[in-house]
Amino acid sequence: MLVTHATTQYRRNTVQTVSREKLLLMLFDGAIGFANASKARFDAGDTVGFREYLEKSQAIVSEFLSTLDMKAGGEIAGNLRELYLFLLDHMNQANLLARAKNMEEVARILGTIREGFDGAIRSLACARQTATRQ
Repeated sequence: MLVTHATTQYRRNTVQTVSREKLLLMLFDGAIGFANASKARFDAGDTVGFREYLEKSQAIVSEFLSTLDMKAGGEIAGNLRELYLFLLDHMNQANLLARAKNMEEVARILGTIREGFDGAIRSLACARQTATRQ
């Protein structure tokens, strides 16, 4: 029990002290990992686990959707909104029709979006460093 409490406290501290950018990437990693775990559970014949991990991935994507700032984000936010809605629909179909292939596709698409955010974050950090040096 002490180990569990210590682990929980460590995770809480990690999440509370990372930058917003790093937290975003961590959430993408979580959603991708849950989508992959969902497919793996399905392949192992564990339908309960399949749905459990599917729902965890779904919860993260739902959070991404709910935090979009459509006014400030403009066209990019609109495109992300459409992608997140597509992913949620794809996960709903996976759940209703027990289609593990959908979860594989969800993980792949989330990975692509994550790569885009990671690149943007790195470019922004580079630009900030350059501006600081001048």
